[in-house]
Amino acid sequence: MNKQDIKIFQERDFGEIISVTISFFIQEIKSIIMVLLYFVGPFVLISSVLSSYFNLGTVNDFTKMIEIFKGNNITQTTQNSGGTFIIILSNLLQGIMLYTVIGVYAKLYSEKGKGNFEMQDIWNELSKRYFSVLGGQILAGLMVVAGFILLIIPGFYLLIAVSLLFVVIVFEELSIGDSISRSFVLIKGHWWFTFGTFIVIGILTSVLSAMFVGAIGAASLIGSNQLVTTLFNVIIGFGSVIISAVSVFLPIFLYASFVTKKENPTLLDRITNINQNNENNSNIFEESKVLEQEDIKNEEQKTKNENDWEELLDKHKKTIDKNKENTDKIIEEEESNEVKKSKTEKNRFEDENENDRFKPKY
Repeated sequence: MNKQDIKIFQERDFGEIISVTISFFIQEIKSIIMVLLYFVGPFVLISSVLSSYFNLGTVNDFTKMIEIFKGNNITQTTQNSGGTFIIILSNLLQGIMLYTVIGVYAKLYSEKGKGNFEMQDIWNELSKRYFSVLGGQILAGLMVVAGFILLIIPGFYLLIAVSLLFVVIVFEELSIGDSISRSFVLIKGHWWFTFGTFIVIGILTSVLSAMFVGAIGAASLIGSNQLVTTLFNVIIGFGSVIISAVSVFLPIFLYASFVTKKENPTLLDRITNINQNNENNSNIFEESKVLEQEDIKNEEQKTKNENDWEELLDKHKKTIDKNKENTDKIIEEEESNEVKKSKTEKNRFEDENENDRFKPKY
């Protein structure tokens, strides 16, 4: 890691948790804005367009409030419950995307270091964790609602007890049920500590949001057409997401501090090595494939060489056989010629002897 990196897994006290959450957000603000624009921005755009279409959202509410202060009677209400449901659903998916992408960003930062990962790395992790976080947050939300319905106190307890759920899912890659249990275990003995940090960060982000929304809402009064309303809804929506990211980083540093305090170094080694092991396994697999391909090529080359050698031997054998055959023919021809020559000499000798018999002796 670089020297300027903030170490995520480190035990911290109350003040340090608040401080490192804000410091980390400020340090990574440019990268975080780009990541949020890329992954959360589409949800913000959809919600803003729907809010303007159904006459809902912050800008419309702000405009109506100004009209009431002016003494005007506002009788227009939104009757489209279907539109409200769609916007709520869009906001839910947007919130889950915010939690997941921030969790993934912190995980990659912890494993790879500042600036050593790209959008594609975030997408690869995000695509594997988003629906797990979605299911986990829905289940946890139902648990909290049930706690508030039964008694107020259990609801508050559960609200804090499951606050680390999305972090556990992203960092430890556990199932939803195991992640809920894991969140309870980590919060045990630190409930009031966690509650206090959420209160402080909650107050800070609420003040920032109020100031931002107020400024943009006042600016939106320069126009009242739907296009202007949509534009300001987009600005408010995305600005609110950026401010909310501060509070989303808080559970990450709480989780890292609790894990370091309770389970260092065993779990930390496992968490930091999960991605490295996966990469090593992937590298080993790729290397084995390369070696296997090389073995196949070598085997093919060996077979080809053997075939070439057999073919060469066969040609050589044929050449020898042919040469032998030619040699035999030559020998036979020479023998035949010798025989003929011998017969010719014999005949000549016999003829000479026969002539000598009839010659006169005087």
